[in-house]
Amino acid sequence: RMTPVLENNVKELGVDCFLMGYNGAHCVAPFSHDRKQIFHQPLPEGVVDRLIDYAIKNDHFLNVYLDGKLRGAPTDETRHYPERYSYLNQATYDYVGSLDSLR
Repeated sequence: RMTPVLENNVKELGVDCFLMGYNGAHCVAPFSHDRKQIFHQPLPEGVVDRLIDYAIKNDHFLNVYLDGKLRGAPTDETRHYPERYSYLNQATYDYVGSLDSLR
């Protein structure tokens, strides 16, 4: 999950703990340690472009986590995917006009 979404869980539980999000690619310290970034490993350069190309070619919906926001460009055929994901994951989408804008 996205680190900002994990913050909601921390507040709800009333705990001060380390957070690890993005499938282990981002780790931050507890509030008592100013939420300092401990680890951050974004995808290697070019990977996102290849994923976007694949999603466009095959008419797939693609979640793109960028700058602490969940972004996507749903089509009429794929709109139900982000609606379900948003409900289950408690994340709000920042929709964009096209996946190309996320390169």
